[in-house]
Amino acid sequence: MRALIYTRLNGAEVNDIKKIDSEFIRDNYRNNGLRIVEQNGICNDYCFKNNIEVLGVYSDKCTSALDPKQKRLQDALAYCQSHEGGVDLVIVTSIDRISPSSKSYIELMNSFWDCGVDIIS
Repeated sequence: MRALIYTRLNGAEVNDIKKIDSEFIRDNYRNNGLRIVEQNGICNDYCFKNNIEVLGVYSDKCTSALDPKQKRLQDALAYCQSHEGGVDLVIVTSIDRISPSSKSYIELMNSFWDCGVDIIS
């Protein structure tokens, strides 16, 4: 199995970002109790324990899940589309990292499914 990992900061925290040093964001800023590095760690641990090869890590920092232009999520989808059959999974710590809305989640999930990719959390 081969996977991409996707992480994202909580959109509610976006307004606070301008007040915080960028190094602090990268290393310490919390997202629903989980920093980006912690989200990456959880996903990587899952992959290691389940013998899943990680092909790449995509992180949207300071993006709302309601924003349809989540740059790194769109990059992950583009990678899956250009490597059809080469990626089996997108791993997230929580489905709300992809989208808090059922409708937009289903639309994104269908786009990944069209490439043969499942999203798991």
